[in-house]
Amino acid sequence: MTPLLVSGQQAPLVTPRDLRPQTPAKPPVGLPQPAPAEVPSNAQELFVRIGDVSVKDGFAEFAADTEVLLAQVRTQRMSVAELYQLAESIEMLYREAGYALVRVLLPPQSLKDGDTLQLIVLDGFVERIDASAVDERSRRRVLTVMQRLVGQRHLSGDALERALTIAGRSPGLEMRSTMAAGAEPGGVVLTLDGKFTRASGSISADNQLSNALGPWQTTLQLTLNEPIGVGMQVYANVSGGQDLSAALNGDAPRRVTGGGFIIPLGNNGLAINPEYTASVSQPVPPPGVPQTLSKFERTTLRLIYPLILNRQEELTITATLDATSQIDTLPEFELTAADGSSLGAFVLDKDQLRVARVGAAWSKSFDLSRRVNVGATLSSGISGIGTRTKADVATSGIAMSRPDADPTFIKFEGNVAYEQPLTLGVQSKSSLRVQKALKGVLPGSELFSLDGEDALSTFVSGSISDDGGWMLRQEFSRPVTWQVSSANANLAPYVFGAAGETTSQLATGTGRGLGIAFGFGLRMQLKNVNFSMEYGRHESDPSVFNDNQFFVKGQVQF
Repeated sequence: MTPLLVSGQQAPLVTPRDLRPQTPAKPPVGLPQPAPAEVPSNAQELFVRIGDVSVKDGFAEFAADTEVLLAQVRTQRMSVAELYQLAESIEMLYREAGYALVRVLLPPQSLKDGDTLQLIVLDGFVERIDASAVDERSRRRVLTVMQRLVGQRHLSGDALERALTIAGRSPGLEMRSTMAAGAEPGGVVLTLDGKFTRASGSISADNQLSNALGPWQTTLQLTLNEPIGVGMQVYANVSGGQDLSAALNGDAPRRVTGGGFIIPLGNNGLAINPEYTASVSQPVPPPGVPQTLSKFERTTLRLIYPLILNRQEELTITATLDATSQIDTLPEFELTAADGSSLGAFVLDKDQLRVARVGAAWSKSFDLSRRVNVGATLSSGISGIGTRTKADVATSGIAMSRPDADPTFIKFEGNVAYEQPLTLGVQSKSSLRVQKALKGVLPGSELFSLDGEDALSTFVSGSISDDGGWMLRQEFSRPVTWQVSSANANLAPYVFGAAGETTSQLATGTGRGLGIAFGFGLRMQLKNVNFSMEYGRHESDPSVFNDNQFFVKGQVQF
């Protein structure tokens, strides 16, 4: 086993699996509400005894529920105000079933005691989309999404809300919507406006790497929104050490560069996301140990579709194809051919993988403070199309990143997180992550790690990784808001405890045993600045790795 593997500093272990920018969640675009019916000023003073009630143009599926309401008013003496309330109650049946634009009208009519009351169900529809107030760079995309709603009858609130949410997620756009009566009976004009940001980014720094690689790392993310007006977003990422300007130097201990595009396909939320990542890791070796160099490249193609999308719930399906290459060398040991020509540095191991993945991510908000997130991904290595095989290992004598690693592996990943309020303003967050190798020994780029901000956070990045395992974390926080000049500073002190264990598919492997982490910290947000610090302890088997740790992270968004 190479020193590089022992130290846990192979490039994939300190490379993000996804470079897409972690932008703050946008507030949902709420459904605009039609204006309430105007009730005559003297409606409480006018009474009539109702004979029968006729509801014109009602939807067949609501006939039974409507009849229940009508049976309560037949032959009853009622005020005109109560007649309007009856119409509103019937309208509410439609609203609760998701027909947000349906109106139940009480048309002008002359009623005497015993006459039949006439009500009309008006199947509302979007008559026109007014996006003139939307920035022209986003307007084309917004209209592409929304225009398909125009003229639709029986338009459900779910369909309207989905379209508004997709349009509102156009890159760089913060959208609002209002509704007004149109020129046609039942028609409404949907007016959209919002603020557009062409470019954005963030720069962050933290000390979560090992001393051999940092411990400080600095990351710059840049995002360009709507470069051609079709809903596209372009992003780039550069990550290095404490001095970001030195990240591109050949002797940088760690470097991650990459970027991608998010391109919508059609008008219903489907998107394609090509992405490229290149990573280099060359940790400072202990005395007497040769320098190692780990290079990792990943080309990714994602197909993303939100199967469910509304204000409370979202279910997104993602299909992914990864092409990865990893090569670990001893750069100070150069091989020479018989004729004296250089054969390059001595190669410790080499991977070339093609991996297909399918995943689902579900989230639901039960109220303002309770939320659940569930995710699952199944990954499988694919033979052919450039995959390095075990036969090549035997022929070349160059091992893969882990002994007996299977390029056609299969693994399952799952995660659950649940947030809820407790008494005295305390918030609880429970997190669970698991991974199971279903076939073969996993290559180095597919390992399960116990470290991470939402995991055993007092371990440095890449320190505990193996084929599979589980992690459970419980956190309690007490958010408070302070007024700082004209802005609010959001503070969240917290305590946490976490435990996890890894499992190994190696013939001689038994995993690292149980690891635990516990401590306390503080998160702060003021305008575009985020800052966090955490102090805690981690313990694992063998106990020589037990230690206290203090981490700091800061981020500025611009």
